[in-house]
Amino acid sequence: MRDRFVSRLFVIIILFTLIMALMPLWPGSLIWNYFSSFESFSHFQVVCTKFLVGFLLLLVMFFQKKIKIVVSDFFLLLSFVSILLSALVNGLDGFSFTVLTGLLFYYVIFTLYPNYCVSDNLLNLCTYILLLWCILPLVHFFFSSRDTQLLFYTNLEGSISTFSGYAFHRNWYAIYVGMTILLLLFSNFKWSVKCILGLLLLIGLVMSESRSVFVSVVCSILVYCFFKYKLNGRFLFLLLVLSVVSFFLYVYFDEYSLRGYASSGDDGRSEIWNYYWSFIKDHFFWGNGKPLLYVDSYSLLPNYAHNFVLQSVADYGILSLVFFLLYLVCHFVSISNKAKTLFVYLIIISLFQPYYMMGTPTLFAMNVFFLSELSSKSIN
Repeated sequence: MRDRFVSRLFVIIILFTLIMALMPLWPGSLIWNYFSSFESFSHFQVVCTKFLVGFLLLLVMFFQKKIKIVVSDFFLLLSFVSILLSALVNGLDGFSFTVLTGLLFYYVIFTLYPNYCVSDNLLNLCTYILLLWCILPLVHFFFSSRDTQLLFYTNLEGSISTFSGYAFHRNWYAIYVGMTILLLLFSNFKWSVKCILGLLLLIGLVMSESRSVFVSVVCSILVYCFFKYKLNGRFLFLLLVLSVVSFFLYVYFDEYSLRGYASSGDDGRSEIWNYYWSFIKDHFFWGNGKPLLYVDSYSLLPNYAHNFVLQSVADYGILSLVFFLLYLVCHFVSISNKAKTLFVYLIIISLFQPYYMMGTPTLFAMNVFFLSELSSKSIN
């Protein structure tokens, strides 16, 4: 009875985090008009996620018969101790102890969750929800008036960007399209159905024009093929070459290259990275003691580093990152090939997007980790 109750708690957590991430926040939605600004919606989303998910995770802990500890958990603990030390060295200025909910999340999802049984139907349901969320905007777009179509290209600042579906930003739409492509690859659909759905998803990805997601999907599929088919060293070498080429293509093409705009002066990302690198050189061991933001001259908005490594070291120092990476490596070697593929997808995305950071994982990271665990349990 207790195990069944905890399994149902996990189902609630997984569906809640997925629905929160997929809430429609495009200019044509009711939610867009309800909130006064994106900041107010983001605050609502973060507060709901941290406190409700944190409460449910505490319930999971409460119903444990005994506390299970594995070796990798010590690296996790050392990482969060380093975060606390970083905050103390910096005088606890602006530090939020809600960051420590990340310790609870990683312990529950990676150490406790594998002990519980959840039906394959949950993974299928999540896949169907994602497919609907990714493809429905395309149908809506192609059968809408010109004015409505324009809303799909309008960003948070009111200017014209690229296709963002029902998401608040084109990259948010793209990263979920990319993840759905991988889940579709794992599914037991007929190949004819996979090809049709995959083509629709690819159209959405191309319309979003997100370079980092395209590179991440290609590399993740290659990794999946390598692990699944046990290919030889030549394939590994090819994977390395393609990864390097993809990286340099990413660096070479600016954000507007697919639209054909001449924007050689667009160095917003490099400016952000240069700032964080300069900050790290002066705060290498203990970081900033809290999340660091930088207002770049390109967007004139506070920005994260758009790179997991730079952001982590700048926030809490090198020690927290090293221990956390050791923890992730320990987890990586123990999971299934499908889970490894999603894991690689998250890591590559995190090198170019601000959707995964130290401390409490973002909604996107939560979704990837939950779905990777579901994929590990799947018999498909």
